[in-house]
Amino acid sequence: MNAYSNPSVDAGRLRMRTCSRQLRPAGAYYAARFSIGKDEEILCLRRLFSRGGNPLFLEELVLPKHSAERKRAPLPERGSLWKLPLPGVHTTRQSLELVELERRDLRILRLREERAALCLEREYLDSEGRVIALQRVLIPEGGEEELIVER
Repeated sequence: MNAYSNPSVDAGRLRMRTCSRQLRPAGAYYAARFSIGKDEEILCLRRLFSRGGNPLFLEELVLPKHSAERKRAPLPERGSLWKLPLPGVHTTRQSLELVELERRDLRILRLREERAALCLEREYLDSEGRVIALQRVLIPEGGEEELIVER
């Protein structure tokens, strides 16, 4: 996937709300993704985008605390994290898959029943191929969000 575009975000018609911003231990999953220790802290930022009061999608940024402190890149108050400048990035790797939404995501998106979502994920890698940041967008199945993916 070479390009990702979300016309709604680009046109500025959406409302954005920060759902959570926390420092926490990486745990086994993120320790493996970032090649760090399980007890090292990671910054997790989750934001909800909605239109007309209706939740559309969730966006998430995860990066090791030491990486966040070194970069000192301000997180955008508006617009997509997909446009976030991250110093030290040599390349990115993107994926697109269908996933089941977790209970917390269903609650944030105000969905009453289990539902699948399209998960767009981007890994930011340094010059040595290590993952230094991870971004995800979860778009629930059956939503009204327009998405264009070009290869």
